[in-house]
Formats: sequence, C-alpha cells, structure tokens
Amino acid sequence: MKKDYLFKVNLGGMIDILSNHLYSNHHVFIRELLQNSVDAIIARQNADSSWKEGKISINLIEDSNSKTIVFEDNGIGLIEEEIHKFISILGESSKKDLTSGKIHEDFIGHFGIGLLSCFMVSEEINLVTHSIKDTESYHWIGKPDGTYSIKALGGGLDYGTTVYLRFKEDCENYYDIDKIFQLIKYYGSALPIPIYLANNGVEVKVNEGKPIWESEKLNENQILAMGQEVFGEEFIDYIPLESKAGQVKGFAYIIGHKVGPKAKKSHRIYLKNMLLTEEVDNILPEWAFFVKCIMNTNSLRPTASREGFYEDEILAETRKELGQCIVKYLTAIATTDTKKLSKIVEIHDLAIKSLAVENDSLYKTFFDYLLFQTSQGTKTGFELRTQYYRLQYTDTVEKFKQIAPIFTAQKKLLINGGYVYITEIIEKLPDVYTGQWVELVDNSDVMHIMEELTYEEEESSFKLIKVANVVLNKYKCQADIKHFKPTELPVLYTIDNDAMLYRDLLESREKTKDSFGDILDGFINEFEGNSYSNLCFNYDNPVIQKLMNLTDEDALKNCITLLYVQSLLMGHYPLRNNEMQLLNDGIISLVEWGINK
Repeated sequence: MKKDYLFKVNLGGMIDILSNHLYSNHHVFIRELLQNSVDAIIARQNADSSWKEGKISINLIEDSNSKTIVFEDNGIGLIEEEIHKFISILGESSKKDLTSGKIHEDFIGHFGIGLLSCFMVSEEINLVTHSIKDTESYHWIGKPDGTYSIKALGGGLDYGTTVYLRFKEDCENYYDIDKIFQLIKYYGSALPIPIYLANNGVEVKVNEGKPIWESEKLNENQILAMGQEVFGEEFIDYIPLESKAGQVKGFAYIIGHKVGPKAKKSHRIYLKNMLLTEEVDNILPEWAFFVKCIMNTNSLRPTASREGFYEDEILAETRKELGQCIVKYLTAIATTDTKKLSKIVEIHDLAIKSLAVENDSLYKTFFDYLLFQTSQGTKTGFELRTQYYRLQYTDTVEKFKQIAPIFTAQKKLLINGGYVYITEIIEKLPDVYTGQWVELVDNSDVMHIMEELTYEEEESSFKLIKVANVVLNKYKCQADIKHFKPTELPVLYTIDNDAMLYRDLLESREKTKDSFGDILDGFINEFEGNSYSNLCFNYDNPVIQKLMNLTDEDALKNCITLLYVQSLLMGHYPLRNNEMQLLNDGIISLVEWGINK
C-alpha cells in the first residue's frame, strides 16, 4: 500500500548551506534584518496610508559576558498564526499575498529564509512582536537544532518587531560598534526609512539625505565625487543610467585605466534602495566592462542569495536599455567633446571596437579615433581612411610579424589585423565609407612585391637553389630567390592555407599514437604532393651572396637547413620533431666544419 511522507529539514545542515554556500559572508545578516524591518514598515503603511512614522532602531548592548545586538522596527508586526507560518517554516514569506501567493512589489524580501542568516552569528534568535491586528504580543525563540518556542506576553507593547541576537564567540568582529555602524550604513544608507544606531545611551542617525539616483540637485563634480568615494578611484566621466523595464536609475562611471573583459565586475546594485550586492555581472552588456555602476532597481528579481538577478526577459530588456544609455553618451560626446572620446577610446579600445563591429552608426562615430598597429607605426582610423586609398592587412599577428619588415623597407603600409576585432573593422570599412579598398595579404602574396632576378643573377644562384630544393624537399618546402628589402633579412618563409593545414596535420600525427592516427593519415594523403611551402632567399643579403660562392656542399646544406629553421622561428611556426632535430644536427655540423677547416 502506497504511503506518503513529509520531507524533514535538518536545520543545522540548512544553516551550513546558508553560511558556506548561499551567502558570501556572515555580515549579510545585517542586510536581512534591515530588509525585514523595511518590509514590515511598508506593510504597515499599506494597511494605514495616514501612518508615516516608520523607524528602525538598532542597539548594541554590552554586559560582562557578551554583547547583544537589538534590531527594532515599528512596522506591522506578526500575529501568532503568522509566526508559525512565516518564521518557522522554511521558504514561507510574510511578503506574499495570502490570496494570490505573489510577492508584493513594494517589498524587498521574497524567500522566507532571511532570518536564518542570523544563526551564522548567534546560537539563538529571540524575537518579540506585536501586530497592529492583535492585542497580544509574543516572544519567539528559535534555535539552530530546529526547535522553537512561543510565549504570549499580553498587551502593552508598541507595535512592531524586535530581534535580539547574542553573538557567538567566533564573531568578535561584530562586537565593535564602529563595525556595526559601517555595515548598517553600507547596506542601508539609501533606504528612505530613518535608521538609528544606539550604544551606551548615544543614538546616531545612520542614513542621511536622498540616494544619489534620486537627487536632482547634484552637479557633475558632486556625482563624480560620489563615485570616487564609493569605489576609491577617479573616473573619466559618468553616464546617467535609466531603464523602464527594470525600473532602474543610477550612474555608470567610466574607469580611468585599462581593464580586461574578464576583469571582476564591481558595481553597487541596490534593490528598492537597499544595497543588494557588488558581485552582479549580468546587468550590463558584456562589452560594458569599462564602467562601474551605482544603480537602484525596483523590479528585477533577486536570486535566493540576493547577490544577483534571475536571467529573465525583464533583465534582458534592462540590460539592453542600459547599454543604449552608454551608447547614447558615447555618440553624443563624439560631437561635443572629441578630446574626451579620444581618451576613452585610447584606454578602452577593446570595448569600443566591439561596439563598432556591431553597429554601423557607432562604427562611423568611433573609427577615426581607433588605433591600429601598422608597418609604419601606430595609425589612427582617420589617418588610414584619409591618407591611404588601399589598405592591406594580415589576419594574424604571426603573419604580420613575418612580412611587416618587407612592407616597411618598401615604404608600404600593412595593418596588423590579428588582434581582436581589427580584421572585422578593416573589412567593414568599404561598407561604411565609399571609395575605400581593403585587401587581405597572405604570405604567398608577398612574392608579388619582390623583384625578379636577371638572367645572369639566376645563373649565379643556380647551385644554391638546386641544393636548397634537394635539402628542403623532405620538409615539403621549395626554394626560390628574389630581390627584396630589407636586405638584412636573408630568407622569408611563406606558406598558403593548404600547406599550413598539411603542416598542422603532420604535427598532430606525430603526437597521436592511437587509432585516431589512421583518420589523420587519410587527411594527410589528400594534401600529399600539392601542399608545398616556400623559402625565398634574398639575393641582396650578404650571407646569401657568400652561400652562392660556397664550394663545400656539406657546409652549404647545413647552412640552408639552419636558415630554414631560422625562418620558421621568425615566422612563429612551431617546430615539428624532425625540424627540431634538424636544428641541433645543423649547429653541430657547422661547428665541426669550422673546427676542421
């Protein structure tokens, strides 16, 4: 016979999950208690619109044995049934509408587990509450073993709820009044409800003035100063942020130093004016890694840990709208403050380039300010499109390093398109600016800008090229000789895509010993005989001139093999096993030849 059973929760295990896995640190109990107090006051205001006296009072009581923190609010309070249902059942929340089960939009809390965070710092939670719906007051005591008790206290107490926490011995850092003040200010400085902290009879108001996103009287310097105070660094400028979808208001501060896209995000994100987290990383577009934000949201859904937001349609639309705020700002300063835009582009070029690739309008806005590495030094986009009708580029850094010296010597421009977004930006140029021509340069294309030899020069270099072809054939490389600059470069190794793929297959085959090697053999056979690279000797180079006159054929072969390996290293090509051995053997042979000569 089938029998249903109820789940049981090990509260001690639950507390371990909260402290070691859900929450990032112990002091979130301050945030959770503030949240409960605010929601209780809002609930009372909703029940009585004429009541405007909401207040949160926090007191640190010291005695000879321990210290106790007291959180008190004059909110709606709890009746006995609500104590059993909302405080003593995990996952239940007093913030839910009893009819629909939905969370009231005015409330910060959602999950009904916040009070459990107090067990991270205290062995026992004492709660005294008096509801505006009841004449009776109650004292609830909860313990980490899962037991609790309720005692009726009669009438006479003010409306609201008071929580008493006696700190554990391992929570000494919370004994300090200054520490408590800092945490309350950290989480609650923007809350609209007054918060007071008392110690030894002295009471201080913690939150003063309106939060930055609600103040319309702050000037530019004050907003920047606020960002510097919060994040501890100076910023280039700020960007007003607003999203209707997420009901977001705030500011994005443009960082004054270079940061990478994978850098840890650092934002101050508030939910209904209470600090939620500094760890959220999905509220802005990925390309907006060059800003730090202070913002408040009234409608995004927090996760259970309250250190992030659920990825849903509202968050996606919010992210889009916040991104549009940043784009609007950058577009505006392109006409109003080009000096500032140049500085931003120079520091945060990667983010700006990603924007330019995605949007034609932004491409036109930013292109002139972008910086490009070329064979003639660093050039701006403006210089490229106004001084050169034909732009040639490589699609890898390795190819650029290999052939840039030739372009430099011939006073030709070559753009290094191997860095992130550069190739896409160059290729997009003719689509945005009419009359521009761009061309991808492959290593094999370099042969066309070299000068052919005369008949007499070919005769004098015949032996060198003949021996070189014999030596290099086993490496699927053929030899050639031409005039090219710079003369200091003795050889240039070039390879087309098929030959490069063939070379990669051979390298992979050398490292593979299992059955997968048979599959590689099949691919290798397809390219066999059709995939040769090229080693071009520089006729004008002094070393090559000497090799053409070298009569010792063994020494000539050794020199050719060393030049071949040197060209691979200069082109940043990884050496295969036989090529590494070739380097070692060639050096030894040359040393022996020099000694015996």
